[in-house]
Amino acid sequence: MYDLDAVRETAEASERERTEERYRVHAGLKDTLDLASIDVRHEGLADPGLLAFLEGRAAGQQGEEQRRTAYLLDFVGGRVLERSVRDLVEARRAWEDECVVSVEGESCPFRSVPSRLVQEPERRRRTALWRAWVEALEEGLSPILLGTCRRLEQALQPMGFSDLVALRERRGGVDLRALGGAMEDFLARTADTYREVMGWFARRRLGLALADLEPHDVERLFHASPFETRFAWEGLSRVLETFSRDLGLDLTAQGRIRFDLEDRPLKATEPLCAPIQVPQKVMVVARPGGGHGAWQAFLEALGRALHFAHVAEGTPFEFRRRGEAAVPAAFGLLFRFLTLDAGWLAHYLEFPHPKDFLVLAWLERLYRLRGEAARLRCGLLFHGAPLDEARARETYGEHMMAALGFRHPRGLYLQETSPWLAGAGVLRACVFQAMLDRHLDHYFEEDWWRNYRAGRFLRGLWSFGQRMGVEEVARHIGHERLDLAPLVEGFERNL
Repeated sequence: MYDLDAVRETAEASERERTEERYRVHAGLKDTLDLASIDVRHEGLADPGLLAFLEGRAAGQQGEEQRRTAYLLDFVGGRVLERSVRDLVEARRAWEDECVVSVEGESCPFRSVPSRLVQEPERRRRTALWRAWVEALEEGLSPILLGTCRRLEQALQPMGFSDLVALRERRGGVDLRALGGAMEDFLARTADTYREVMGWFARRRLGLALADLEPHDVERLFHASPFETRFAWEGLSRVLETFSRDLGLDLTAQGRIRFDLEDRPLKATEPLCAPIQVPQKVMVVARPGGGHGAWQAFLEALGRALHFAHVAEGTPFEFRRRGEAAVPAAFGLLFRFLTLDAGWLAHYLEFPHPKDFLVLAWLERLYRLRGEAARLRCGLLFHGAPLDEARARETYGEHMMAALGFRHPRGLYLQETSPWLAGAGVLRACVFQAMLDRHLDHYFEEDWWRNYRAGRFLRGLWSFGQRMGVEEVARHIGHERLDLAPLVEGFERNL
């Protein structure tokens, strides 16, 4: 017999310690991530006996108690699987830390290659670095990733699941195949717009046909925008101060949100929301740096942080820290994509005629969403049955070509398609974010972002934490189901 209250206390302690460890490494306060020591301290959370106990308990419950047990069951099942591949996860981290890519007499750490690529203006050098990075990944990392997939397939059998898709559907309560079908529809409805606009930018900005692009070309296109100087880091704090006052929000949530903005040599460049203790201590970490991408990433981290920091006191652990990750993700995206609103840009940045900027920004959003949709389709095929390596490589190349219009190295098929199918949550968050944005436009006018009543409405949604999944939040605000229409129409309207 297990004491559920004790299990919940241990689970919360583990989550708190893991999140703080990730925060410290991301913030540059330490150089090596050590989750293994934390997991060993809380090894009981990966006990198959506890998993069986929770499965039996959930079968006889209803209502809120059943939901809490289901969320805890998903958490413990995840820990059981994580333990089965712990050594491979550590091997991957060690390889990525140690690998160095060398091109034309210059060396670059493997992890730094993506940022180096977007800074390199010469296509010949960029192509050489990209191909060396892919080659290193295929030779060194792909065997570790393949071993991880095989190990997970084996670990599923004692749990009573045939494959990872079946596990995620049952434990996560999401029909992933239906989502895959919806994303096929999305790809079809946005295909002509994408090819026309991306083809135009490829020709005019890069001098290339769409089919001749490589992934590094597209990243360079988006990061070398002539509008980057409008998004100076120094101006972000002024905009946030005015914006938050208009929306009636305290950006610190009465001290629960803490900002780590100090520049450190080891600090990661990408902003991070680290909900160490929900709702009392939520960190937002960022390294000073300008540009549209930096603003978007910071706003997304802020949106997530506001969600976690406004969860009602006394909310059970499962509804504060577990539940569907797409819920806080959607609120992060709601803030991220404020920079794609012409009215917001004009009001806060005095950017009166941003049409050229917005077309490129909306194209980037469509490109990334179409890529995520294609990767989900691949993931459902790869992880919905025992992995067929040769077929998976072929399928990945075909789906990415169909979605984005140019070739992708087939050796990236494992790097790009997580066996945990995390991309499904990203896509659900994107669909709901578009619905929520339209809802706010309708009830609080198009400039909802400066309406204190909209801020009060958002605080009310945040107070639920992750008690509800995105479909339930959609129903809570008056929609019958998740609906692709607002997402598709946004691209049609802006491209």
